Amino acid sequence: MRKKLQDLADQAYEEELRQALTPLAEAFERWRSRDASSFEISDLIHEFHQGSSRRIWGTYKALKPDALVARAVALRLLARESLPTEIAATLARQIDAFKAVGDHRP
Repeated sequence: MRKKLQDLADQAYEEELRQALTPLAEAFERWRSRDASSFEISDLIHEFHQGSSRRIWGTYKALKPDALVARAVALRLLARESLPTEIAATLARQIDAFKAVGDHRP
């Protein structure tokens, strides 16, 4: 179960980073079409690295895999239905606790 929790936590990390990177990807598209300057893109990269990227990294280094998976389900980064039954049952209270706290993503 520990290995599966780590795999799920890794999937959540990937999804959270993907979502955080989406505005940067959109900015690169504007840059490619010359609707954004290289300076703007450089500033956005810096802001991402100093802000969202560091906060997300800190979250995934600070919490244990079970808490990360529960948080990911509460934030809809992972679907509860995608969890193995045993893990979903084990994490039910943690998932509910993270849902009660709300969306506090970086």
